Amino acid sequence: MEDRNKTYGWTITMYEFEKTIPTLWGHVKDFMQLHPEYVAEDNTMGFMSLDGGMSYNLCHFWSNFEIADMDFWRGEAYTAFFDYIDSKGGFYYETMMVTPA
Repeated sequence: MEDRNKTYGWTITMYEFEKTIPTLWGHVKDFMQLHPEYVAEDNTMGFMSLDGGMSYNLCHFWSNFEIADMDFWRGEAYTAFFDYIDSKGGFYYETMMVTPA
């Protein structure tokens, strides 16, 4: 990852159970509208949505094995995103697992 300047890696993806995250995608879209400065041009939206971000394809990054640059998780953009999702009750009321978009 370091040799190729990668920030985040995972082993598999699977489909999320939609009933466990009924508000997640709406909150993600709201955050992106509020903070376009945090949305990278080369993001993974095409991997997460089949219609340009209007809906979420339920791609779930399986979290039993992930590798990440800790500067990413501690950075301003991710901290703002985490705080926003937390303020919406997602971690408490739903099983939201926040991954990069």
